[in-house]
Amino acid sequence: MTSSPKKPLILCAITLDTEPDCDINWRITKPIAFSSVTRFIPELYRPLWNKYDINPTYFTSPSVIKDDACIRILKNEQEQGAEIGAHLHPEYIEPQQKYSDASGTVADEFTCSVYSKEVEFEKIKNFTELIEARIGRRPISYRAGRFGADLDTIQSLKKLGYRSDSSVTPFIDWTTRGGPDHSNAPIQPYYVASENFYEANDDPNTILKIPLTIFGKRLGRFGRLLPDSWLYYQWLRPTHMTVIEQKRLISKTIQLYQDQPIIVFTMMFHSMETVIKGTPFVRSKIEQKMYLNRLTQILQYLKKLGCQFVSVNQVAQLYRENNIIPELSTLKRGLRFNNYLRYKNISAKQYNKRFLPTYFFWRMPSDRILMPLVKSIHHRNILDVGCGTGCYTNFFTAQDNRVLGVDKNVHLATGQSFPVIESGANDFKDKVPGKYDLVFSSWLADYLGPNELQAFIQNSHAVLEPNGELIFTAISPKGWGGLYIWMARHVRHVKKYCYRHAEIRRWMEQSGFSNIEIIPMNSWLKIPWAYIVKAKKPVTPPDQTMAGFSQPIKIGLLARGLTSGGVTRFINNVLSEFDNVNNPHYQFVLFTDEPSYQNSFTRVKVAYVKKINKILWEYFQIFPSIRREKCHYMIYPKCTIPLTHLVFSFKKLVVIHDLAFMKEKFLEYKLMDTIYLKLAAPISCNKADYVLAVSEATKQDAIRKMGLKPDKLKVIFEAVEERFKQPVPQQRIEEIFRKLNIEAPYLFYCGVLSPRKNALRMFQAFAQVKDQIPHNFYVTASQSWYDADVRQFIKDNLADRVFFLGYITEEELRALYQRATLYLYPSIFEGFGLPILEAQASGCPVLTSNVTSCPEIAGRGAYIVDPYSIDDIRDGIIKIISNESYRQQLIEYGKRNLERFSWGLVVHKILALTTHRHTHD
Repeated sequence: MTSSPKKPLILCAITLDTEPDCDINWRITKPIAFSSVTRFIPELYRPLWNKYDINPTYFTSPSVIKDDACIRILKNEQEQGAEIGAHLHPEYIEPQQKYSDASGTVADEFTCSVYSKEVEFEKIKNFTELIEARIGRRPISYRAGRFGADLDTIQSLKKLGYRSDSSVTPFIDWTTRGGPDHSNAPIQPYYVASENFYEANDDPNTILKIPLTIFGKRLGRFGRLLPDSWLYYQWLRPTHMTVIEQKRLISKTIQLYQDQPIIVFTMMFHSMETVIKGTPFVRSKIEQKMYLNRLTQILQYLKKLGCQFVSVNQVAQLYRENNIIPELSTLKRGLRFNNYLRYKNISAKQYNKRFLPTYFFWRMPSDRILMPLVKSIHHRNILDVGCGTGCYTNFFTAQDNRVLGVDKNVHLATGQSFPVIESGANDFKDKVPGKYDLVFSSWLADYLGPNELQAFIQNSHAVLEPNGELIFTAISPKGWGGLYIWMARHVRHVKKYCYRHAEIRRWMEQSGFSNIEIIPMNSWLKIPWAYIVKAKKPVTPPDQTMAGFSQPIKIGLLARGLTSGGVTRFINNVLSEFDNVNNPHYQFVLFTDEPSYQNSFTRVKVAYVKKINKILWEYFQIFPSIRREKCHYMIYPKCTIPLTHLVFSFKKLVVIHDLAFMKEKFLEYKLMDTIYLKLAAPISCNKADYVLAVSEATKQDAIRKMGLKPDKLKVIFEAVEERFKQPVPQQRIEEIFRKLNIEAPYLFYCGVLSPRKNALRMFQAFAQVKDQIPHNFYVTASQSWYDADVRQFIKDNLADRVFFLGYITEEELRALYQRATLYLYPSIFEGFGLPILEAQASGCPVLTSNVTSCPEIAGRGAYIVDPYSIDDIRDGIIKIISNESYRQQLIEYGKRNLERFSWGLVVHKILALTTHRHTHD
């Protein structure tokens, strides 16, 4: 006898986008009001939640979370089991806040993709902390405020501790409104892949995407003829769907996923939808009753099917607790999102097939001419002017080009996979950073009047590198051009322009372009009025004034596998200083596998190549880019030179941050990394033209351990960022301390607890004095190699006085430094010891060791101890805490000590070294 198959668990998450009241046209009321929250949630929704045992999720917007009356309602809902999630409309949140309140909104709301990754992260972080402060609980579920979230959003959410995102709307294409294309999105939850937002992942530690329950358009195949509006989709929500339609949608979903352990429904609607004349759906008392009746019947139907009503967070918990990892085959719908505005897996042809006349009589023949030209462009720094509809830019990004967009209509351009600057074609030269190899524009010139087109040409010349190229298309009045312009103006009511070849050529010459080509776009469909303009900015004569050589010095920097460690800080600060070098005698190139560095600098060119494997990347993948750039110098900031790079003739500078991998007892690196560094570092340093050590102690280590000649080694101190010298406001410190549960007075340590940091002796010394002082000891250490004995000692002896804070932000770190009575850093081995300078810059006295680089870096601004003596460390703690005048003296000496270090000085030494070598070779 065979057992019957186990029925799947059916879950339904009821979610409300909790926003201010609207009028009949779906515009926020003036003055702003919140009756949909303060009145209708307790009066209409809460009785339903109680009746059917529902734990809803309220995705709250910034304006709601700032209203005290709304907070009272939401706190009450939270006490009864509801979840409060984040529903970000980024234009209402700092940084770069556009509106102070929702009633100021017009029809130009912005998606997060308009902002940089860093700004977006800060917006989400600020909103998250605002919800936590107002509600008393940190949100862990998220929904985008418009058009969905992208990979940057997901990465930010993961950093901030979110568990789930419910922004995907399957079947719906938002590209015409500036958003992503969810046409082929999965219907059931899936984990987001770390490298590609539109792929599934088997890692339950990342964000779980919980799509809304939506199927295709209504009326089946005939529905395709309906307008492309969300109103015409089958959507599990009580607004525009009848009860019968929603029941069919539910049945269809269950039938499709009946072999899965869990079937998830996500019902979404807005809080204001029940307000009479608050939306187009409820315009009278009768329609309000009909709306609630539809909602009630669906809840009854789901309950009858055995459905459990859960919050979005509870869905994520069930997936993780039961280790449910959806396979690609079980998602049924596939995971290709075909967003031509944002990603690179769809061509302009596929997009324009939706507009068949345009496609066959315009786009297809123009593609035959322009597409080969576009596909021939690789590894260039491109400015795309008029990128709003992104016809060819997806190919640029797919071909490893660095792209920056310019467009007046940012809403059309928000979905791009590259940054977009809001500007017109006639005034962008002062708004875009840096210089470009190519300025490109397709089908822009016919929208520009004569003065605007001349300004576009002049702007393009201003932002191009010498020998840079300008490519754009234009319309000629010959042949059918005049007819086309007439039809555009009178039929489509779009003001367009056409230009004769001679006019274009004259304007190009006046702006300083040479090698001007005007290429008619004659295809098999014969479009004689369209043509391509190509021209180059001439190479300016080289400056002969610099110390005996006639061309700029090009300096490259190889940066692979950047994290948040000390090497990355070195690289970032050096790049920042390079970017401030306003001297035509120097050019800088960054070779990296980190995409976030693209479009980050004005004077540093970024050569980005996506990493397959770290060894393959360093040895082979980046090789063509390095060969193409023809640098004079290359800086290797990670102590090794890939052997394949030895074939290049440029001068090689290797930076040594420390030689901990040579010290067996510390075991600082993984076994394979240690073996590689021990073999490769000595070879690299001997082959290098110069070796840059970050301290005199590191220089002496390199001489002893590697047998390097002293004249090859140069010392370039690191430095602390200026922001550590800026005090955190008193009120902000108090907020941080409440959040982290910090009580003064306290001692502080920031770092890992590995053997070379001497953490065990540090805590043993503290154990000897803990009864003599009132101080607690706060530590930000993360898990590290061989720290079990340290943690066990703390557990056995200091559990009530030593507290681990875990991950903290830089602002929180600065606040902890500023208020600490003493910062302890009795390290046994340091290459430089940057935390010493951080503490000194923050006005905190330092206790450090008398070995390796620590006394060299600390100067007179620290109490120096024997790191192997517990008694010495203990006595230092007592002296600094008990003698306030001595403590203040250390603080003053520490501030003076900082004058020896600056990142500008680091770069000055590098440039002086390259200039000297360049002029003498």
